[in-house]
Amino acid sequence: MAEIGVVTKLEGSMVRVEMPRHDACKHCKACLTFSSKDTMVLLAQNDCGAVPGDQVEITLEESGFLSATLLLYGVPLVVFLLSMLIASQLLSQESAVFLISLLLLAITYGVLHVMTKKMNRSRYTPRAVRILTSAQ
Repeated sequence: MAEIGVVTKLEGSMVRVEMPRHDACKHCKACLTFSSKDTMVLLAQNDCGAVPGDQVEITLEESGFLSATLLLYGVPLVVFLLSMLIASQLLSQESAVFLISLLLLAITYGVLHVMTKKMNRSRYTPRAVRILTSAQ
């Protein structure tokens, strides 16, 4: 998937890119900050040597996007559903089953948070791959 944005700042080997917000990413919250409802700002690897003011093409590996989605949504969903199923077999109170499942869901998100900090995130990092319009 490729998007187009304007580089606003250099940060080491990364660039801050402001780009239009599309319907598909309105609720994702993966971007850093918002300048308005219609734009978003994200941090991308600067593979093309862009400078502030350059219009760049931003890509994210399709497999990285799908595996990140599975990791952040699929795993917690499976843990929640399995904990509901197992707890409902062991306990008769629905409120206890629900609370235990919520607790295990919170623990799952905590474990995922720690794991993602330690893993190689280059596969999940957006990349500025081509300068479309130079600022100079």
